[in-house]
Amino acid sequence: MDLALTEEQEAVVALAEQILTGELSGERRRAVEDGETGVDEALWQTFAEAGLLALCLPESAGGSGYGPVEAALLLQELGRAPALVPLHPTLMAGILIAEHASSEQAAALLAGVAEGDRTFALALADEPRAPLRRPAVTYDSSGLHGTKTAVGFAPTADVLLVTAADGVYAVETGAAGVTIEPQLLQHRVRAGRVTFAGAPAERVAGPEGVTRLVDLATLGICAIVTGACDAALRLTAEYAGQRHQFGRPIGSFQAVEVRLADAYIALNGVRLTTLSAATLLDERAPEATESVQIAKYWAAKAADNVGHASLHVHGGISIDRDYPVHRYFLWAKTLEHELGGRSEQLALLGAGIADG
Repeated sequence: MDLALTEEQEAVVALAEQILTGELSGERRRAVEDGETGVDEALWQTFAEAGLLALCLPESAGGSGYGPVEAALLLQELGRAPALVPLHPTLMAGILIAEHASSEQAAALLAGVAEGDRTFALALADEPRAPLRRPAVTYDSSGLHGTKTAVGFAPTADVLLVTAADGVYAVETGAAGVTIEPQLLQHRVRAGRVTFAGAPAERVAGPEGVTRLVDLATLGICAIVTGACDAALRLTAEYAGQRHQFGRPIGSFQAVEVRLADAYIALNGVRLTTLSAATLLDERAPEATESVQIAKYWAAKAADNVGHASLHVHGGISIDRDYPVHRYFLWAKTLEHELGGRSEQLALLGAGIADG
């Protein structure tokens, strides 16, 4: 497997890095958190103007036609400056719709996405809890029925992509039969508990689309965690080289060296497995789901390892709201458990091995 980036992929990374440089300022972040929508609208429009919202849309919808690898690279950069924008759900919704929906459905659902005028949320986690790939939400002649929880960016989304027992459905957030109860996730993303009571919905993918959407969403989480952990570890290494105790940098103490080395190993584990999973998803390889589960295991491990190492090495300054390391910790630790942590991924992998 060749994991080297193409010139086009390197250009995507460079453009995203250029846009996101400096976006993590405490003052701006707090202004967005306390704002009416909880979304950085200015940054969202900047993404649109740069063409990044069209990255994974089909050419028929004004997009570039790229796939999971490019989406993961873009989300990795977002993780380095975790901004409050619905980039993750909107990118992955675009990929799924392009792959599974009819041309008429895709044209209608994706209109305005490239311009930043239409956003998506992914409704994946059932309440009460059910296996992600065997969702409990159902559809009948009266519409969609069931409840999803912790749906990131649901309060501001235009369309929900909902996993159900027989496929994936698109639902307008303002439709009759849709109730969104606001929730606030630990990393300050505004989410919603969404109840469907006979909501009108349009099926855009069959049962195979459920696994595909869960895999894409999980990949996106792994990519964001990779970026957040990379930025946190770089910041921590820099601090360890500058902070002195007993006449020497704290980074020269063996206990700190070992802690940072362990975090670096975990970071490279998630970096490599995420890029590998993205490549296999792009190729629609039979082992794609397994590779995503492996990547999520490493993402959860890195989130825990790098997150705590960053806090411990920084000491008291790590909880200063004007210092970025605490935000990386919140994002990493929240996403560690989203769509399943280490134990869940090991159970899924073990079940797959047992089934042959």
